[in-house]
This record gives sequence, C-alpha cells and structure tokens, in this order.
Amino acid sequence: TVSFIEQLVRQTSATMYPAVNENDILNVRLFIPSEKDQQKVEQIIKTAFQLKTEAEQEYQEAITLLETTLKFSGNNQRVFTLWSNEIDFVKRLDVGYWRQSTIKIRGKKLSELASVNNGSQYTAYEKAEDRVEFISIKDFEGLYVGEADRFVLQDDVIEKTKITRNDVLLAVTGATIGKVGIFNRPQAVVSADVAIIKSKTLKPNFLGALIQSKYGKSLIDKYTYGATNKHLDIKGFSENFVVPRIDKKIADKVSDLLDSSSKHREENRQKLQEAKDFVENLIAQ
Repeated sequence: TVSFIEQLVRQTSATMYPAVNENDILNVRLFIPSEKDQQKVEQIIKTAFQLKTEAEQEYQEAITLLETTLKFSGNNQRVFTLWSNEIDFVKRLDVGYWRQSTIKIRGKKLSELASVNNGSQYTAYEKAEDRVEFISIKDFEGLYVGEADRFVLQDDVIEKTKITRNDVLLAVTGATIGKVGIFNRPQAVVSADVAIIKSKTLKPNFLGALIQSKYGKSLIDKYTYGATNKHLDIKGFSENFVVPRIDKKIADKVSDLLDSSSKHREENRQKLQEAKDFVENLIAQ
C-alpha cells in the first residue's frame, strides 16, 4: 500500500543510493482490518492468482500446439517441407551459417501481409495537455502488454509511432530481441527498441506466437547483427519471414487460446488493483 511504502521511504537514509534494511521493515506500523475485510481481500487475491494460472496454462497450450504443428509428426509432412532433415539445429547455431542457408517453407512473406515500422525516442513536453501511455519491452509478458508509464508528448510526436489495438510489437535491439507483445488498448506510443507490425489479414496473437516459435527465433538469429549492441535487421527479417500455411482450425485454436490467456492476464491485473484499492480505502477511512 501507499502507507507502507511512505513509511519505508521516511526511514531510509538520505544518501545517493538509499536502501531498506530489516529493521526498517520491522518498524513499519501495519493497519489490521477486521477479519471480514481480511477474508474479502484474501478471496480477491486467490481469484487473481487463479486467473494468472489459467492464463499461463492457456499460453503454454497454445505454444505447444503451434510448435507441434510446425514439425514432422511420424511419416506425415507438415508445414516445413525439408528443414528438419536438412538442417542440424544443434550443430548449426552459428549466425554465419544461418545467413547462408535457406529454410524452404510454403506460404507468404510477412512483408506481403503486414507493414513494419520502428518506434522512436521521445522527449516530454510540458505544454501538451494529455499523458500518453509509453510502451517499452519491459511491459511485455507472454504476448500480453501490461499497463505502461505515461508521459506528456506533443501530438505531432505521437503520430509518428502511434499504435492501436491488435498491433504486434517486436523487440528489435538489445538482449530481448525477438520478444513479442500484442497491444490490446485504444492507443499508445512505443520506444525506439520496438518495431510495430500491422496486418489486416493475420490474427495478431497467432502472428505473435509464430514469431516467438523456434522457427521465428531461428530467423531472428539469422538477421541479428552486432556483438555488444545487437540489432535486428527488421527489413531483412520481414522480407524473409514466411508465414507458413497452417490448417485454419489449428491456427484459430492457437489464436483463441492466446486471446483467452491475454484476457485472463488483464483480469488478474484488475483483481490485484481491486484488492489494493480496497485496502487503501480502508486505511483512508
């Protein structure tokens, strides 16, 4: 709660790097509500944890189904015509090899099915009226994009990399290259280390899962450059990332599971906020 944090802040030493020790925590005065109110908070938290568990199970089920579909099953060839028996993934992990090799897949290039743009760095402006949600890689979790910090930005700055509902966000720099998030709110902007993928023909959750699959990661490795400051060649990636032909029922099931997972993650966040607000209100009273 705010009360708990404020007490800790008051007890920390005024140094350049303030820290909290064991005695600081033990000296915090706790508000103890009635047993009935405690039970109510406990029930809200239990519901939140259950929603989180369901979200994680649905996400894993979707990813497992997709990965299974993208491989050979017995003697039946699936999407990838030749790759698993032509390429030894364990022995051929060096980037140089991947840039020279070709994975033969039936389908369409991502560049033919979607537009891809990079985000930008921003400066806050005091004269702007509204605060705008600013998405960065730290806000991604299992294709879900959580609530982000808000900043004051000029309208002309916002228009450059504005994102809207169902946009697929892809990390393109640093150690988190390849991490994907699906934006599910009306509007926001993104940082320069995120690419924006917009498609009218592909379901966003399915595309996001496909990019994060072993196949997607192999192409991301292929088009990632740099040693200390890694960067994904987004043009090379989108031109060579082939969206494979997959049975529509399977693709729809993967997408539906991920939609449900995202919804449960959002409900989990709302329940945790509900519990926090309830306790804060009791303290205020």
